[in-house]
Amino acid sequence: MKKRWLKREIITAVHDNDLVKFLDSNGFLKKVEAGECPCAICGIPVNLDNLGAVFPKESYIYLLCDQPSCMSRIDIMLIDND
Repeated sequence: MKKRWLKREIITAVHDNDLVKFLDSNGFLKKVEAGECPCAICGIPVNLDNLGAVFPKESYIYLLCDQPSCMSRIDIMLIDND
């Protein structure tokens, strides 16, 4: 994927109204719509109806589904193993 930003920015939240635009700008919209992006915790396909979270870690963008069991483990995914 091409880099869009000249400097690193921290995105703390994306409003529901901007989610499709955000996913499209990061190259994920078509993949999410096609069910080609698995949840980073449980592995089920993430789509626009069950998308719970999007976050970067180690130069990769992860998606989580909205299942409470997956959303409650987001802190584990955010811990750096360095």
